[in-house]
Amino acid sequence: ARLHQLLLVLLLIFCLAPNRIEAFDILVTVQNGTSGGVYKTPLSIQLLKLEQGMQPLSAANTANGVTRFTGLPEMTAGPYMVQTSYQGVTYSKVIAPNMASPAAVNLEIFESTDSTAKLRARTLVEVRRVDKELLAGLMIVYFINSDRRTFRGGASGLEFYLPPKAAVAEASVSVGSGASNIQWLKIAASKGAQPGQYFVAQSVKPGERILQVAFQMPYDEKATAFALRTVYPQDAGIQLIAEPQNLTVSDELLHELRLNPRVRR
Repeated sequence: ARLHQLLLVLLLIFCLAPNRIEAFDILVTVQNGTSGGVYKTPLSIQLLKLEQGMQPLSAANTANGVTRFTGLPEMTAGPYMVQTSYQGVTYSKVIAPNMASPAAVNLEIFESTDSTAKLRARTLVEVRRVDKELLAGLMIVYFINSDRRTFRGGASGLEFYLPPKAAVAEASVSVGSGASNIQWLKIAASKGAQPGQYFVAQSVKPGERILQVAFQMPYDEKATAFALRTVYPQDAGIQLIAEPQNLTVSDELLHELRLNPRVRR
């Protein structure tokens, strides 16, 4: 009987003991995507855990472009992410949960520029009436950066304009690339000094990025002014899809257009 009790106690201890978590190591190499090769100047690399938000875990400086994070718990819930800041732009890389330890990660950074010489944008604005006195709209700006440098967009980030009486409901930018890999990050839009001017603290790395802005504005059946203004070089004119009638639209050239119930411009 005593042997049976002892075996039962040992079994309970074994079952209630916490599972052993294997150690996980991350090897980070910083690559300069503009010049090519390893970026050997020391940079501070942040390690974060993507679990119920971004949880900072640790930080380490690179030596000859490399740093290590060792003895980490295995990724049983959210993945890890490494992050650094270079020339006013933040660069991140998520470590996939299925990567084996040690996980070799290339964190790519780029030189920065404020020049729009190799930046193009395509802008689509859709407006629809949701109430007798209210319009809801969505502006999509599709950026194409053919430079090997990141476009910073100035001290305040990317700039855009809405009709002066419009208010931002929600703004977001694309993260990742490809139809199956794209995700959306909600961001804050801050008002500028000019009527309808807004900024988002974001940049456009080499490649493509999308900015989405949902907005609302008052509507009057008799006449509603709708001002459109672009900031960046456009591949084509602004495409506007408008459902309400009696919407008078002005662009940055101050041309007045009378729209039918649904017009694509």
